[in-house]
Amino acid sequence: MSSIVTGFLISIRDIVTLLQFHEKILLQVDYRKLAPALREYTVRFRFAAIIRLPMTFISATRLRVRSPRFLPGFFFYALISTLQARRAPGNLGMIALNDANRTFWTATAWKDESAMRAFMMAPPHRKAMPKLVHWCCEASVVHWTQESPALPNWQEAHRRMVADGRPSKVNHPSPDHEAFRIPLPRTGSRH
Repeated sequence: MSSIVTGFLISIRDIVTLLQFHEKILLQVDYRKLAPALREYTVRFRFAAIIRLPMTFISATRLRVRSPRFLPGFFFYALISTLQARRAPGNLGMIALNDANRTFWTATAWKDESAMRAFMMAPPHRKAMPKLVHWCCEASVVHWTQESPALPNWQEAHRRMVADGRPSKVNHPSPDHEAFRIPLPRTGSRH
């Protein structure tokens, strides 16, 4: 998780400004004697404040349907799962890609990991997952966090999938699935 570090230093002038509200104290202070103590106080309490920005949880999936006969069922669950994701609490955005050779990519942005998991475990997506084990010959997933809520482009999703992704269970794995070889998605634009 990245952070922004901001230096903060209380100066003698800042302290004197604050003390102006307390006129009785100001009348009793000998600033020549107080200055060394204030310098020591300033040095002792110098610190860096860390401000953590909310991070966006990104999930990317890649599925290759092993036969055209499974496409109608796959498209049905893909459609209703897409509608579910777009309406899910904590969803910040979603994109999908129809790649070559019956391969499909998704990328979703979430407020946090728990929002993504709540979507994943709720029907209709939950009902689709066991079917994908039989319908797909390749399946993989990758998650990461980033500062921006912007969805990644497909080249970034591919880079992350190759570097940090993991294969999902399929009953009929292709040689590419077993070797975790993932070709670059074919796109003509950003998404």
